[in-house]
Amino acid sequence: METYKKIAGMGSKVTLENVMIAVAKFSDKTFGKDRPYTAPLHHLKKEVEECIENPTMEEFADQLLLLMDAYRKAHPGESSEKLLLASMAKIKVCEGREWQAPDQNGVCEHVREPRFICDHVARQGCLKDCFHAKTHNYNKHCKSLCPMIGKDCECQPTPDPLMLK
Repeated sequence: METYKKIAGMGSKVTLENVMIAVAKFSDKTFGKDRPYTAPLHHLKKEVEECIENPTMEEFADQLLLLMDAYRKAHPGESSEKLLLASMAKIKVCEGREWQAPDQNGVCEHVREPRFICDHVARQGCLKDCFHAKTHNYNKHCKSLCPMIGKDCECQPTPDPLMLK
């Protein structure tokens, strides 16, 4: 730990905010301020593969730096504290979920509840590009897409084909 502190030129206190500031300076100077937030995320995919093969401290550090770079580009002006708070809130969400058995790589996915949509909407394929429909149960927003709105729609809700994929 002391070796890393010496190399980093940091005293006893290292914060996530300090790391994010250093990442921003390095990234903007080296790669330019106009680089999209997706660039470090694409690089992150490569680093994850490297870390799977060689889980060194440096490989984990590479991933953290790339994640911080992507975060600050996607959410300009947001603090690292906000990301930490969102992470803690997400843990609470995950604690309330039911989880599937691990796959061959040890990955456990949460159980996804089936969504139901109106037959008219399903036939039209209206929901395929709807953000709300991809992330929520059939709700008021998505129901408003039904061409039978204001008429007597007697459809029985059916499983959303997008969720069956």
